[in-house]
Amino acid sequence: FITGKKVPGIDVGPWAEADYDVILIDEKGTETLAREFAKELKPGDCYYLRGNVGSGKTVFSRAFVREAYEDDTVSVTSPTFTLVNVYDDLEAAPPIHHYDLYRIQNLDQLSRLNLGETLPKVVSLIEWPEAVDKREAVEE
Repeated sequence: FITGKKVPGIDVGPWAEADYDVILIDEKGTETLAREFAKELKPGDCYYLRGNVGSGKTVFSRAFVREAYEDDTVSVTSPTFTLVNVYDDLEAAPPIHHYDLYRIQNLDQLSRLNLGETLPKVVSLIEWPEAVDKREAVEE
């Protein structure tokens, strides 16, 4: 499930409103859509990837990054433990930041990612944005 829902705790910016919500039901469709989106990269583009474990969030990210690089051998893994993987050596295109927010335990950890400053400058793929909603509710 891809959505443009704003991630709480991030200052309002051009990425705050969703342009679309898409539900994908198979891996081929997920890869096809990701490749289409990756053909035009603009700073501030942000894709929120939602779904259960194994639902295709990393499949989307892998196809997206590989299309951007025009190279199906680029290694793309979920940043489960690093929180973010950065792909910043594309020619004539903004960097791609691939986030996995599942392990974020509190808003302080989220603020360390500096999303308010970073998101407008890069293309962002964000897995588990709903995890932040849950952490924010616990802190209130």
